[in-house]
Amino acid sequence: MSILGQLLSHAHASLVCPVCTRSYTLNEINVRGIFESVIVLQTMCAKDHGPIITVLLAPIPEAHTQQPISSEDVLDLHSALKGNLKNLPQLWTKQ
Repeated sequence: MSILGQLLSHAHASLVCPVCTRSYTLNEINVRGIFESVIVLQTMCAKDHGPIITVLLAPIPEAHTQQPISSEDVLDLHSALKGNLKNLPQLWTKQ
């Protein structure tokens, strides 16, 4: 099974609706994006509860090619998010 398949199986086994605590079925879990080692999932409860976005970090087979996250990276992310949570989609557009 591929890494994506394994992650979807794990998400299926562990995610529940925060409103009714019902486990999601596989057709209620949708992949919305894959960005390097990050997978963004959207879950939609069949009982019409609001959609939930889940971010999964996938294992990177060639981790030695990736730079570790520095404290400067964390501070940059904090600065970008501070006060801009209402405009979050705009933060992900290329500038």
